[in-house]
Amino acid sequence: MSSIDETRIVNGELPKTWTCPHCHRRNKMGRYKNEEFIEFGKAFQHCDHCSYVHYWQLELTEDFKRKVVEMLTR
Repeated sequence: MSSIDETRIVNGELPKTWTCPHCHRRNKMGRYKNEEFIEFGKAFQHCDHCSYVHYWQLELTEDFKRKVVEMLTR
């Protein structure tokens, strides 16, 4: 686990680019990563420069879930 960095995103989407915390170089997010993130609530991607692995976890607040349910029931 020492080569995996974790970021928690609350009620949001993945960024288009990210900076590797290991080598500090910029990476583009994978083409379908945001769809994967929304569907599964998590996404992994390795740095193109040093192969360090980054992990994003989606957290939905109760307020956000309630608003989505309200929107869908209208």
